Amino acid sequence: SSGPTGEWPANSPDLNWIENLWGILQSKLNEYESPAKDVEELKRRCVDCWGRIPDSVLKNCVAAMPGRLQKVIDCGGAALRSLHTESK
Repeated sequence: SSGPTGEWPANSPDLNWIENLWGILQSKLNEYESPAKDVEELKRRCVDCWGRIPDSVLKNCVAAMPGRLQKVIDCGGAALRSLHTESK
């Protein structure tokens, strides 16, 4: 069984640690006072911001995966965020 409805969720952030990194990158990009003036400037900013993400953050994202996988298994494949929302 791959989920409550028998279908695997596309782009599941619970099982895709890169989604967390995209959020971190977006936060760093939002620190700029103005939007990038062109695609080249955006590329430079992305590379700069990516380079400022500490290796420890990357390692923590990877290290957390076994626990996240177990949580998804324990909840029968339901999205972890929906479980947190329902419990509030």
